[in-house]
Amino acid sequence: MNENHASTWREVQFNQQQWEKIPASAALWPNEALDQAAEIRLQTEAEIALTLQAVMVTALTKRQRQVLELYYLEDRTQVEIANAMGISQATVSQHRKRPINPST
Repeated sequence: MNENHASTWREVQFNQQQWEKIPASAALWPNEALDQAAEIRLQTEAEIALTLQAVMVTALTKRQRQVLELYYLEDRTQVEIANAMGISQATVSQHRKRPINPST
């Protein structure tokens, strides 16, 4: 940028009539209703994550948790998980499909 030229940005003051002519679709400031909806979604997502974590810790074995974390959270294939954990791909598949049994 040439040092001889002032910045092209400048502050402009609007009067009330000018502000009223700006449509809401211009989205010059955050929409409270949208912000509240986003906040509710984030809070719900956090609650779901905590619930899933509690279920995983209490209802699954350590190996089952590891398989599910690698598969769903790290997007690893069954073969990659088997190699990383030193188990067979069939065992990984069983851990993924095994229903949760609260009595174990």
